[in-house]
Amino acid sequence: MKNYLILISVIFWSFTGFAQTHFTSAHEGTNAEAYTTVWVFSAKIGPVNLQAGDEIAIFDGNICVGTKTLTGEITTQTSIKAAKADAGTSNGYSAGHTISIKIWDSSASKEYVATVAFRPTSPVTSYVDNESAFVDLTVIVPLTINLTAQNKEYDGTDAATLGYTVTGGTINGNVVVTTSNGKFNSKIVGTGKAVIGDITVTGSDAASYSFTLVKSTTANVTAKSITVISAAAQNKIYDGTTVAQITGANLSGVIGSDVVTLNNKATGTFAQTNIGT
Repeated sequence: MKNYLILISVIFWSFTGFAQTHFTSAHEGTNAEAYTTVWVFSAKIGPVNLQAGDEIAIFDGNICVGTKTLTGEITTQTSIKAAKADAGTSNGYSAGHTISIKIWDSSASKEYVATVAFRPTSPVTSYVDNESAFVDLTVIVPLTINLTAQNKEYDGTDAATLGYTVTGGTINGNVVVTTSNGKFNSKIVGTGKAVIGDITVTGSDAASYSFTLVKSTTANVTAKSITVISAAAQNKIYDGTTVAQITGANLSGVIGSDVVTLNNKATGTFAQTNIGT
């Protein structure tokens, strides 16, 4: 019974006491020589507010000097203490250095460098002992929009029907992607034919992203099926052959002014040489 109690205690301790975090502060404990308190009033990845489980880390160069894991969206402000380096060490910030901030998106398991905007009322904009900095954080999300094109049956034109895919993340908010002016490199049938087109991005949240636009792709043009119509075999007197005379044969489905010739349209073949009706 004692062994079971120990096991239960260990499981409870592991699930409740030590949630894993992405960032780790270089300074251990709460007895730093001094602190700069960074007050974060808003934080967004693209147009989306940071959520519970996301992390904000304060840096001096490559040294992480303070962290916070959010329990929900920042509705007013949240504070993060950045620790000053102990004498003779590099476990914290150095006074006068630049405040930089990184963000961990827990849902996407992705780290970003935030753009730090100091509020006009911010007491300081760099590390100052026992002072505060007021900031808003944004992440301009880099995404790639790739042109796509549908395969098509030959239609006598080089027009292509376009679409797109997004790589590097997901577009959120008020962003509209439009494709237009799709063209194959020629109208003729082929596989893996080059296609070009235009991509435009609009919307009030478009500035929250840095878009790379790939405006070329490939697709196939397959042959169009056409049909022989109005062909009629003429009756004949037995002549010992299977040769049949055909009249009226024409092609249906030819595109526009394309020239397609039906060869041997006046000659056909009976199934046998015998007399029959």
